[in-house]
Amino acid sequence: PAVIYGDGPQTKIWWGGGTGSGDAIYYATSTSSGWSTPVKVLEKSAAGWDSYHTCDPSVIKGAFQMNGQAYTYAMYYTGTYDAIGYDSHIGVAFSNDGIHWTKYGAPVVGPSSDASRQYGTGMQSVYRSASGLITMMYFDSTTNKNYMVTSTDGINFTNKTLLPSHF
Repeated sequence: PAVIYGDGPQTKIWWGGGTGSGDAIYYATSTSSGWSTPVKVLEKSAAGWDSYHTCDPSVIKGAFQMNGQAYTYAMYYTGTYDAIGYDSHIGVAFSNDGIHWTKYGAPVVGPSSDASRQYGTGMQSVYRSASGLITMMYFDSTTNKNYMVTSTDGINFTNKTLLPSHF
């Protein structure tokens, strides 16, 4: 799950869950009066790379631009077209309220090599610094390693760095 605390009077949470035909991402808020009713906020696309599962949300707040539109939130999620969960990639969607999301059309991070018979990339965690630099850590099953990449716009990631396996 992804949690943003202190964004106004609410704690906001997003998490992935099964829908019976793939996974989707849900949202709820907590205030002094309790938790809101969960709502589905991001689901699979009709076709393409994320047409079966959308899961593993990591949400950050900031100032983002996509196709000339300004957004307040970015949600990085794992998606795949495969019912088993093979060939996963990491995508991004943008929102101004945390509920209504607009997906960027293509994955922003993918596996290092062919993942058609294995998991691929995902399980990301994303952080945005005060300067606006976005740092993403993720797992790639094609190398069985964890990596870190950075972005200044939330879409184009560079500076791929291998993370240590043991501390």
